[in-house]
Amino acid sequence: MQAQRSSRLTMGILLLSFTLSCVAGRVWAGGTPAGSDVTAQASVSWNQQGVAQSATSNITTFTVDEVIDFAVVCQDAAGVEAFPGETDRALSFTLQNTGNGHEIFGLLALDALAGDDFDPTLVDIHLDTNGNGIWDPGADDAYVQGGNDPDLPADGAISVFLLVDLPQDVVDGQEGTAKLVVTAATGVGAPGTVVLGAGDDGTDAVLGSGGGTGDATALVRIAAVALELVKTAVVLDPDGGSDPRPGALITYTIIVTATGGGTARGVVVTDPLPAATVFVPASLRLNGAPLTDAADGDAGDFDVTNPGTLTVHLGDIIAISPRQEIAFQVSIP
Repeated sequence: MQAQRSSRLTMGILLLSFTLSCVAGRVWAGGTPAGSDVTAQASVSWNQQGVAQSATSNITTFTVDEVIDFAVVCQDAAGVEAFPGETDRALSFTLQNTGNGHEIFGLLALDALAGDDFDPTLVDIHLDTNGNGIWDPGADDAYVQGGNDPDLPADGAISVFLLVDLPQDVVDGQEGTAKLVVTAATGVGAPGTVVLGAGDDGTDAVLGSGGGTGDATALVRIAAVALELVKTAVVLDPDGGSDPRPGALITYTIIVTATGGGTARGVVVTDPLPAATVFVPASLRLNGAPLTDAADGDAGDFDVTNPGTLTVHLGDIIAISPRQEIAFQVSIP
């Protein structure tokens, strides 16, 4: 009877050891660091005639391989606005190493893609050197293939900027695209491809779901804006008529409107005083509200910002902005 129990125990231990040995192969860990050792040992206990007994299996050990995987996304999911002829427009991407070890990535930009209205012209690629996620001219280094390829630890990320120029002949509402292509330095191939000894700490590297390559596309939407100025003059002579003679008062009105999908920023209207006229003090108005003639913080002035000239700051204007009306008076001496 005791011999049978011993035989069964031995068989149980051998079966357990065999099962653990079967799973001691390649592991595609998503988060466990490459090079980590995983050890396992089983134990069994029983009671024999009131005496506690126990036994252990052999120890199995394996090393976690490196998974090569990453994500590249455009930070401007809804697209970026640009105007015709704009230069060095930054398109922002994020590259994140989603594998479980260090990886070096090569970058390539494509600006001639099918299916859009126009092709932006690629200037160059820049890396987010200061790590603030924002394109900073003069601070973010230009990318040099093979020279400063991003080297990212597991879960590490970096912003990448494509700088493009926009054609002059595009019109409001047209769309263009540019693509950032990323390639793992370890290699590309079918998902699950094993690159022997190419992982961290000498482990094998396994290509993840992307096969070592991926890309993201940025959309550039033309948002052009045009401003129209219409100036009218109403003359009132000393006799109540409209004869432009000495003593007459002239009221000028300038109407500013915007068309298109873009934004006119920092709009400033200037109007030099006509020859043979004299500005009427305190006559300057914007949308019916009086403006002082001095440079005292309101939107307009006369003969301060620009000599002999009316200057009115309108700020940013878009197509749906209310029309802006500037009015002032001069007299004919």
